Amino acid sequence: MDLYEKYKSPLGYEIGDDGVDSYGVNHRGFSTRDELEYQMARQQREQQLMQNYNSQGITQDYPQYGTNFWGDNTDNNYGFGSSNIGGNVKGIMEQFNGINYTITPDYTISPVGAMENNNLVSASSVQTAQNIPSIENRSVDYYFNRDKADLCANEGGFIPYAYLDTANPTNTTIGCGINVDQTPDVQLYNARTGQPFSKEELQKAIQKLKQEAPGKIHTYYEDKSDIRIAPSENERIMKNKYVDGYNYVTSKYTSFPNYSENRQKALMDMAYGLGVPRFSKYTNMQDAILHNDWQKAANEAWRCGVDLERNQKTVNQMYSGLDIDKMKKEHCQNGKKK
Repeated sequence: MDLYEKYKSPLGYEIGDDGVDSYGVNHRGFSTRDELEYQMARQQREQQLMQNYNSQGITQDYPQYGTNFWGDNTDNNYGFGSSNIGGNVKGIMEQFNGINYTITPDYTISPVGAMENNNLVSASSVQTAQNIPSIENRSVDYYFNRDKADLCANEGGFIPYAYLDTANPTNTTIGCGINVDQTPDVQLYNARTGQPFSKEELQKAIQKLKQEAPGKIHTYYEDKSDIRIAPSENERIMKNKYVDGYNYVTSKYTSFPNYSENRQKALMDMAYGLGVPRFSKYTNMQDAILHNDWQKAANEAWRCGVDLERNQKTVNQMYSGLDIDKMKKEHCQNGKKK
């Protein structure tokens, strides 16, 4: 499955009509997750190569790579395989970096935190039944670590470069749905120099990006934007947004820890995606929850301007079996609340 068609990277990556990219990898059997993991690995390797060229004074007109990009061994689709490629991606990135790498839940590639018995241990370890705290001992850190992968996926995955989203007016967006225009403390860096932006430099880069047509598929903007975010900074901003939403939700709904996990996730996705000021305006939903009427709450949870799949997921997490098409018509007109 290819989400990156009709795009050519600075080093020559593009995908052919036959599903095979210019680096020789066949995408025809890839799932959405496979495609995201492959693209993150490709982007990281390209960034490493471009930084090497930058250090040599080459900042544009980079050499164009072909099937030598991933090495000379063409076996098993250049080592990626044809499906469920996560483990293969990790091995390939270890080969090129000389250190251990892992795919984290938000589809980024990060250094592994430790080694145990010669097995790789992710820096953000997976919560198991043995280490999940009791309900009364669950902190915001527990909920954030549980939810961050879902939140990032709901935002379309981790996008390391800035792009213009589909909102009207458009927003400069990066990482896991981070609105750069409304997040003044976000630390971003210049892809060409590898150095952090000053406030003045960032504003100039944003204005340059906003000269492009808004609302296109995000890959359109990759070679048109020098603005980048590190995975660690993405997680810091994500957590700040999550904590704001969590504090509001748990103050409004004191029974939040006892709600089902699905209902907790639905509320936190809304608080994260909308932000507290907009989320607080869903008063009909909030009243329904306080009266334990989850059917009505689900019906009132519809977000105009949010994609159908995400809305449907949230509604079903609150209360399954509702008429999604009817809800959309009842609540929205031309993408806005009636």
